[in-house]
Amino acid sequence: TLIGKESSIVDVTYLPPRLLREGSLSSEEIEQAWKKESDILFVCTGNTCRSPMAEGLARRLWQGRIREKMKIHSAGTLALPGFKAAPLSTKMMKKRGIDISLHRSTPLTTKTVEEADLILVMEQEHRKQILHTSPSAEGKVFLLKHFALGIEEDIDDPMGGSPQNYQECTQQIEESIRGLIWKLSKN
Repeated sequence: TLIGKESSIVDVTYLPPRLLREGSLSSEEIEQAWKKESDILFVCTGNTCRSPMAEGLARRLWQGRIREKMKIHSAGTLALPGFKAAPLSTKMMKKRGIDISLHRSTPLTTKTVEEADLILVMEQEHRKQILHTSPSAEGKVFLLKHFALGIEEDIDDPMGGSPQNYQECTQQIEESIRGLIWKLSKN
């Protein structure tokens, strides 16, 4: 509380976020914050397979749909900086008309977590790792499939797998991104 005033409660699982209870922040202050660029972060392990594909698909499928001021990016919990997307990830995206050849892996940092409005992870383990280092992120870190489709299921890492593994992974991510866009645009 701020000088005896109740906290504002905002549901950020909707875009724009919904004010559930006005408190120390007014609805006008929350609206002003909403007008800033929204930050959606996709997270996997190495930031070379799943999260770059999710980022690429989200950028493509989001175009002209929800907001113009949308930062969509990705990072990895164990990523080393500067690596290209996996060749089969790049190939799967190219088949969909999406170019991720310029992608370079980015390690997940506490600053990135703090700045993100919504963090969508590929595995429950990623969520646990994020919350271990950034407990305050509790209300904004979700399993992608669960948040988008209501399915409590990881999207398995295709790294080192066959083209079929990559195809299945890509289909799961694309279905999840379509569900995410539908969910966010209906609210």
